Amino acid sequence: MFDKISEIIKIALPPIITGFMGFVLSKQKNNNLDNMKISYKEVYFPLYRYITLNEYNIDKDKLIEYGKKYIENYFIYLDKSTYHCFKKFEAEKDDKTLSEFENNIRLINSYLRKKLNYLESSSFSTYSFSTSDKKMFYLIIYTSLTYVFYFMYNIFSDMILLNYIFISLSFIFLIASTILLLQLVKNIFY
Repeated sequence: MFDKISEIIKIALPPIITGFMGFVLSKQKNNNLDNMKISYKEVYFPLYRYITLNEYNIDKDKLIEYGKKYIENYFIYLDKSTYHCFKKFEAEKDDKTLSEFENNIRLINSYLRKKLNYLESSSFSTYSFSTSDKKMFYLIIYTSLTYVFYFMYNIFSDMILLNYIFISLSFIFLIASTILLLQLVKNIFY
């Protein structure tokens, strides 16, 4: 009798524990995603939209008034750096703190868009939040494409139209790989 009960426990206990742990962990992950969605939709996107629409003529007092209602109402969903940048900007109201606050909003908005799997506006902002391994991969791909298009340019030297296309693509990927390399070096040393 005891052997049958122990056999049933050996068979039934692992799936029960696994199911329970999976449930607990998925609840935790969904809770974090819900908080990220709230912070994106209620704080970062409205502030990002306001900053980009008024990019060349931002009135600092209006930005503080506009941002205060979002930052104070949704304080628990904010990143600490955003709160500190806003408080510093609110106290000093100069161009340097305005720039820091704008950059913080732009970076965290882009980060949240990536984490929530929303469409990203450019490959360079995706690159800036990638791991260093992925950055190196992008750099190798862009550099390889530069050499491939330059090689194609040399092969089809008789055809003028193809020459223009290949040299243009080679130049574009050369610029892109140079930018990526500079960003990678910046992230390593700073």
